[in-house]
Amino acid sequence: MLFNQSQKPYIVYFILITNTLLFSSTELFGGSTNSSVLVNFGALYSLYVSEGQYWRLLTAMFLHAGFFHFALNSLSILIMGSLAESILGHKKFLFIYIFSGITASIISLTFLPSYAVAIGASGAIFGTLAAIGVYYFFYRKQLGEFGKQNFNAILILAFVNLAFGFMGSGVDNWGHIGGLIGGIISGVLVIPKYTRK
Repeated sequence: MLFNQSQKPYIVYFILITNTLLFSSTELFGGSTNSSVLVNFGALYSLYVSEGQYWRLLTAMFLHAGFFHFALNSLSILIMGSLAESILGHKKFLFIYIFSGITASIISLTFLPSYAVAIGASGAIFGTLAAIGVYYFFYRKQLGEFGKQNFNAILILAFVNLAFGFMGSGVDNWGHIGGLIGGIISGVLVIPKYTRK
């Protein structure tokens, strides 16, 4: 069976609860759009990471700036994450999500200005999208036209979201690209190719 729709997306629920608690906390302690508050809560900041605070590569993906940013990413996690978790299972989805988020953080630090403060789950979400794309690519023969259509839809969705990111201001497109790279790598690592016994 390629899908396991009976299992509940517990990892998705955990991520959403964590994001909500952190978003509420940043609002209470000075505002989620305040850069200083975000840095205090674990945002990516090149100077601090270079001093050894590598845990920011992880914590930054659970922070959001403003309600719209938080709500949009929460909806994306609920949709994309639930699909990925139902297909891949809890452990593999969690690995892909964390791996993609950290990859996004590393790429952001590499290319963003040293004074930039980077946050958000977008890199992990792009990684999840890429991993689903890897799944549909691996199983393209078994899933037939359904798999082909979904694979094409993933490509279009990723392209459109990247394009919107480049047209907007204040968007960490390097994080998005890093997330896609992380999702492809982690997807190839954990999604087994179909073999007929």
